[in-house]
Amino acid sequence: MKLVSDTIGRKDNPTEKDIRNAIAYSDGEEGFCSEYIVRLQIDQDNYLVIWIGNKQTGHRLELIQKGNKAIECVSRFDSETAIHLMTSYLNGNIAWVKEYQWKKPIILEFLDNLEHLRETRT
Repeated sequence: MKLVSDTIGRKDNPTEKDIRNAIAYSDGEEGFCSEYIVRLQIDQDNYLVIWIGNKQTGHRLELIQKGNKAIECVSRFDSETAIHLMTSYLNGNIAWVKEYQWKKPIILEFLDNLEHLRETRT
């Protein structure tokens, strides 16, 4: 795996400590610039992205599997939870994905709405 981040750079074969350093706020301050990313990638088509947010709003999480459009988690996370989820992903555990609600990619919402319109017309 590779860790690619705006915060600490690029790390091949990252550790939990690397993930923690990339996500955690420094010295209790507001943290890195909002919208920095931390990406843990299996390969170019499969990765988990944390969008760094401020402490009040939390971090955003996106999951990309097999080159599909990014699927964003509805929940926002504090640093410890984001570190835990990314470390789990590092260790091959993605069971936690089922515990959260995920936004549908816009194209799927569009197709669902189109289908609903067709059903209501008949």
